Amino acid sequence: MRRVGRRVPLVRGPVLGRLTARALIALAAMAAAAIAGGLMVLTMVPETVPMRAPGPTAPVTPSGGGFIVLSELATPTPTLTRPPLPTATVLVPSATPTATLSPTETSTLTAVPTDTALPRPTSTPIVPTLTPTNPPPPPPPTPIAFPAPPLIAPATGSAFAENDTIELVWGSVGTLPANTYYVITLAYPHEGATWYDETPWTQDTRWVMSEHRYLLDLADGGNFWWTVQVRQRTGVGPDGRPTGVPLSPESETRTLTWRRSSGGGGGGSRPNTPEPPPP
Repeated sequence: MRRVGRRVPLVRGPVLGRLTARALIALAAMAAAAIAGGLMVLTMVPETVPMRAPGPTAPVTPSGGGFIVLSELATPTPTLTRPPLPTATVLVPSATPTATLSPTETSTLTAVPTDTALPRPTSTPIVPTLTPTNPPPPPPPTPIAFPAPPLIAPATGSAFAENDTIELVWGSVGTLPANTYYVITLAYPHEGATWYDETPWTQDTRWVMSEHRYLLDLADGGNFWWTVQVRQRTGVGPDGRPTGVPLSPESETRTLTWRRSSGGGGGGSRPNTPEPPPP
């Protein structure tokens, strides 16, 4: 059967028949505001609130009549789920906290070097040498004008008895000027010391030693030694003996022995022994 092509007026249902387009727009705005308010409530209330918004009406085509009934279409209601609140984790400290001691670095004390006092340089005072304005002239050098006198007699090591004549003889060194003499040195041991006889200064070349008989009682063992030298007389010493400067080297040294006889011979009394001269 072919339908006649004519317009059939829409018949609205009893609920929404009088709604106009503006009413639909208002309802949609109200629905959006309701959804926003529900979202705000969901953020504040822990329960989940199902929301159902009114949806647009869908036209329903009748199966046997000439009108269309608009019925309310079911719209899936979104379920708003509240996000889970953060869970606070409570840390419970243990009953007895154990302190862990970490090794501490041991500081090593380094000895600070002390300042060592350096020895101060010792200053040596320089003492100026004072030179007199008019110094005395130096003594004249000792002149050696003659050779050593040669000894002639007695021979070295000769021995003489108590009453023998002993004459010391030497050779001439030439003509002696004034105040120039031969000087004999006669020495002997006496009680462990060396003594010297007082002999004359002479320009002769011989001297009799046996005239000094007191020497027999002074010389230990009767031992003597003698030398001759040329000297220039310059004065007299505190002891009254002449003093001077040598004009020649000393001669060789000779020895002799002169002692008393063991039998007491010699015929005559023993003379008194004078005090010996100081050494």
